[in-house]
Amino acid sequence: MALVICVLLVAVFLPVFRKLRLLKPPGGRHIHKKAVPVLGGLLMTCAFIATVLYMDRNQPWVTGFIVCIAVIAVLITIDDVREIPAWAKLLTQILVSILAVYVFGFHISFVSIPHFGIIFLGIAGGILSIVWLVALQNAINLLDGVDGLASGVVAITALAMMVAAISRAEWPIVYATAALAGVCIGFLFFNFYPAKIMMGDSGSHVLGMSLGLLSILGLTKVATIFALLVPVAALAVPLIDTTFAVLRRRLKGQRIAQPDTGHIHHRLLRFGLSERETCLVLYLATVIFSGLGLMVLGHKRIIALVIIACVIGISTIVGEHLEETGARLYVGFQKNRRDTGSS
Repeated sequence: MALVICVLLVAVFLPVFRKLRLLKPPGGRHIHKKAVPVLGGLLMTCAFIATVLYMDRNQPWVTGFIVCIAVIAVLITIDDVREIPAWAKLLTQILVSILAVYVFGFHISFVSIPHFGIIFLGIAGGILSIVWLVALQNAINLLDGVDGLASGVVAITALAMMVAAISRAEWPIVYATAALAGVCIGFLFFNFYPAKIMMGDSGSHVLGMSLGLLSILGLTKVATIFALLVPVAALAVPLIDTTFAVLRRRLKGQRIAQPDTGHIHHRLLRFGLSERETCLVLYLATVIFSGLGLMVLGHKRIIALVIIACVIGISTIVGEHLEETGARLYVGFQKNRRDTGSS
């Protein structure tokens, strides 16, 4: 349902956005070569909300969930149409996260850790929840630098969370994560390279907020720390990339919010991979990390085979590129050695 609604909305509104000149010019951290319609995130949000309302309308958390993602979508759309300062965007993230935690109850109040029992977090739980929501919004936003990358990674992450929820019989979360994956897959029909439309910052913030809220919801239902293991593992690539981006900019004396081209996807492009190959490598990496998180919940043999297949896929893409270009990978002590012709 989510996939179909998203596809129909984009198909209808894509020419409208072009006619209204709601376009993102090339340049900056995005690599597209021409101006592209940029309000795809609003269409994704509408499709997602419609599906969640249909499937989970009787759940007590749905109202707060929809209000939070709708508010962040509308406010960040202002940045897509007319850029706002980085501090204003961060303030918006924090305020909506506070709304989610303290008004609508998306709050990590305690966790159960094996061999340690239940640990009540108190005030730290609220702060941790806000930090988690803000971190995911920024992680997905920074990931959205290559056509189709953020949509694909979030789709895989949502599917991994769906599998984890199925294993715990949390059917409302199953429906919501399935809807999130469906919206992302539907959007990929128009967003995979070369993109006909971009999700914009509004879309990446909605995806990050949705993942954060659903992961917190899963934790409150089960109260075991393992509930967060799957989303944390699945989002290892964007979370690590965001952490290194902050450290990199601070070491260079730059503002944390200053865009640059030092992200993982930029490095893969400079290595020589195409936009599609870059997406596929990071898709497969996300599947690997998702699989590692799901192995804790069982089905180890099947997931191990999936991980092995993904490792082979990444090795094949990188290996074919090295063979075509004649390039070599140097690591550690090999960096300063002369090329003697031996491998």
